[in-house]
Amino acid sequence: MGEKALKEDQKTFVGFRSEVPRGGSWTIYPGLCKGCGFCIEVCPVKVIDWSDRLGVYGTPSVEVEAEGCILCHQCERICPDAAIGVESRHREVAAKGQQEGAKDTGKNQP
Repeated sequence: MGEKALKEDQKTFVGFRSEVPRGGSWTIYPGLCKGCGFCIEVCPVKVIDWSDRLGVYGTPSVEVEAEGCILCHQCERICPDAAIGVESRHREVAAKGQQEGAKDTGKNQP
């Protein structure tokens, strides 16, 4: 097998990536997700739901219906555990997603 053994002090988290037709991807890391549900609440198009995969505390993780994702990054911003990664391959796609109903609550501003 081509995998390298990790040292005891190293940890790795497996991510599950979904390709988004608008030109990006959405990744969840169940090993980091504690199942708070903030991402489900903040999603302006309601495409995030509970998954059968369990998170770090044995609670359900989340998954996305990638076809409906507008790449607004709201779920990524609100996640307190950095368990979600959203990648927009084109700047104009991300900007359009922001305009299509994504609301900045200001909660994660420094």
